[in-house]
Amino acid sequence: MEIRNTLSLIFGGVFIFRITFFDKIPNDAANKLIDLNLPDEVIELLSCTNGLNLFEDEFQGMELGGPVCKIYSGQEILNRYQESIDKDLIPILLFRDYGEMCINIKRYKQKKII
Repeated sequence: MEIRNTLSLIFGGVFIFRITFFDKIPNDAANKLIDLNLPDEVIELLSCTNGLNLFEDEFQGMELGGPVCKIYSGQEILNRYQESIDKDLIPILLFRDYGEMCINIKRYKQKKII
């Protein structure tokens, strides 16, 4: 996965927060995610940036544990889904201090039909 762009925000010269964007998702991975019936908005985001690291923080040159929120790349979503026990849940992102967030695809499909 190639980094496309990084936005850095510097506060008081000591705290640095970065947002990292990546190249768009490859077509083969996008097609696999479409087959999983992920929401269009997820596919649309990944077509702009294949994953996203939000608020990678640094204090006086020392990294503080990676991004606060990491939106998975298409391949990471597929890998995490293949590893998951509950196939109704599709992992899409990781909050550093809280854990993984998933879409309950069964419930999503039910609401889409209604």
